Amino acid sequence: ESVAQQIEQISAAAEQVSASGDEMVKTMDNITGSIEQNSAASEEMSANCTQVGESVDGITQIINQNSGMIQQMAASSQEMSAQVDEIVASTQSLDGMAKELSDAVASMNLTESAV
Repeated sequence: ESVAQQIEQISAAAEQVSASGDEMVKTMDNITGSIEQNSAASEEMSANCTQVGESVDGITQIINQNSGMIQQMAASSQEMSAQVDEIVASTQSLDGMAKELSDAVASMNLTESAV
């Protein structure tokens, strides 16, 4: 082979290496872009997970508050029920006394009318 042919071959090989290098740079740029997108998506997902965690904590606090209020309402309901029972018993006692008083008044009226 002549020197000119060898120079042409070397030149062609150098162009191929250069083209391959350019392709590698493009590929690396694409990979870098993908990595950056994945990183941004991961940061966004992390922020969303934090928000979800905070929301769950808030819901848990509300549930605990509601549970406490329900327990208080149940205790108040039992206390009110006991008070109602006392009122019913007092009312029944008053009804008995009223009947006795009515009977006594009726008896007095009969005694007075006989006199």
